[in-house]
Amino acid sequence: MEMLGFSAVYRLATDLLGFFQSLAEQGCPAPFRLGPYRAFLVTRPEHVRHVYQREQAGVYINNRFASVTKRVFGDSLLNNDGPQWASQRRMLKPYFTNAGVKQWASLIDRKLGDLADAWERKAGEWLTVDAECAALTQAVMTSVLFGEEVGQTAVAQEAIEAIHVVHQEFVTQTLGLALLGPVFSWLPVPSNRRFNRAIRTIDRIVGRLIDCASRTRQGLIAFLRETVDPDTGRSMDAKLLRDELIALYVAGQETTGIALTWLLYELAKHPEIAEKARKDVLDRREGEVNAEAFPYLWAIVQETLRLHPSTTTLLRYAVRGDRIGEVEIPRGSLVLMSPYVTHRLPDIWPDPERFDPTRFKPGSGAPGVCSFITFGGGRHICLGLNLANRILLQSAVTLLRRFEFYVPNDYRVNPRPGLFLRPEGGCRIQIVSRPLSDRLAAAAGR
Repeated sequence: MEMLGFSAVYRLATDLLGFFQSLAEQGCPAPFRLGPYRAFLVTRPEHVRHVYQREQAGVYINNRFASVTKRVFGDSLLNNDGPQWASQRRMLKPYFTNAGVKQWASLIDRKLGDLADAWERKAGEWLTVDAECAALTQAVMTSVLFGEEVGQTAVAQEAIEAIHVVHQEFVTQTLGLALLGPVFSWLPVPSNRRFNRAIRTIDRIVGRLIDCASRTRQGLIAFLRETVDPDTGRSMDAKLLRDELIALYVAGQETTGIALTWLLYELAKHPEIAEKARKDVLDRREGEVNAEAFPYLWAIVQETLRLHPSTTTLLRYAVRGDRIGEVEIPRGSLVLMSPYVTHRLPDIWPDPERFDPTRFKPGSGAPGVCSFITFGGGRHICLGLNLANRILLQSAVTLLRRFEFYVPNDYRVNPRPGLFLRPEGGCRIQIVSRPLSDRLAAAAGR
């Protein structure tokens, strides 16, 4: 039975995860009304894969509510489809392959070193690690995009707060557009005032960063200015370059900071897992940090992303009729996918609420395509997944070498429903410095 449109809007706005989980119990795809739209929640991996395959064939598009994202990201990759999207993707993709993001490894290590040195001075204290991780990823992304000199002088907290507001208001903005159309953005409601103020702040900050980067000629911006689409021979004009940089700046830093927060939380909650990972880290000489070098730690990162996917909802719009399983999807329908629900299907992930990195160990027979969709999938799979994974893995290696993490046995952090799964009320962890002799031995390879 389809849930009435306005009831669904209320549930999405107030209890998004609970709403998705109750829908999933009705079957897949699960139909409901979202204001004037027919909508379907798709959670089974085979059905998610079908949506991505049919998207490739032009049945689905990902930018039905582009008027919301366009206010933030302009004409960037996040807002386009078709030939323009393909051209932009070709220009950006080389810088975000595994080989492409490796060039930022030393920069990431330096920012992690700054963070760890600051933590040494607070050793034994209880830190609000979500704020600490947000500051780290803001510093990393600013330096990657605009150069390290610019990243050292940027006003971090103002940017972090504005980006948080944009993401926090995104669900309300999308629901308002779905219900009332473009007129919603003109209404004098608090969400619009907060959203517009945050957009102006981000635009001002990124404009300042671009001006500074023009003088230093560092960072990804310097490469993008010289990049040409190999198929068309065209380059980015100033507006498109600015739009792409805003999209990367806004979309990249908060999601990675949230993921790192959950990673440290799980390490603190499971000291036996942390100690096993730490032994692997201390036993290995300093060198290249990747999944092959640290397979158990890589499995910990992936299990964290399974239990705590940064994004709650992936949305597609049917421009043609389709059929998913036994359910007809009329033209004009919305198709929603939820990594949070798919990652908790008990027949795919046994005992799904348990934190178990062995699910991702080499040779473990981890579930197949579209069972793990933290970064989406198909042709619109997250461009920055390799950079995010690198930041998370390098962070875990550095911080495990230098610190131990503690929380009380009964300490529990719940996700705050929204576009991203931020920790409700923050996440506080006690940080204890490891003996210097241990770290010196690890650095010497002993």
